[in-house]
Amino acid sequence: MYCTHCGTEISKHHAFCSTCGQPQGHAPRADRAPDAPVDSSLKWIVPVNTSPYAIVSCYSALLGFFLCGLFIPSIVAIVFGMLALSDIKKRPHLAGKGRAWFGLIVGAVSIALAIVLIVMWLSSPDPFGNSSY
Repeated sequence: MYCTHCGTEISKHHAFCSTCGQPQGHAPRADRAPDAPVDSSLKWIVPVNTSPYAIVSCYSALLGFFLCGLFIPSIVAIVFGMLALSDIKKRPHLAGKGRAWFGLIVGAVSIALAIVLIVMWLSSPDPFGNSSY
């Protein structure tokens, strides 16, 4: 067998040419099953080929939204959302752009909601309950 790129004679069992290093077009091995197609609706439950940053961003955003007094999960959601978008741009085979945007948006809304609640609480007539009636 000959290399399809440089023409060097190589063994039919080699995946790469020993001279130029280019991959050789062999048929798929019989001992490995082909990848099964992934149901698109299942990808939201079981994140297959999804950026791990997007997963962290999504779940941190949910945690920050439900615990709106805590800023840390929302900040983590925003940071990891930006990392996920960068990761997906560098490696386009990864999914998770929707999760990353969800983390960014919900994280920002959670922080804004927490700030509004704190301002409302501090602007109340007696925020610390020190009045004696």
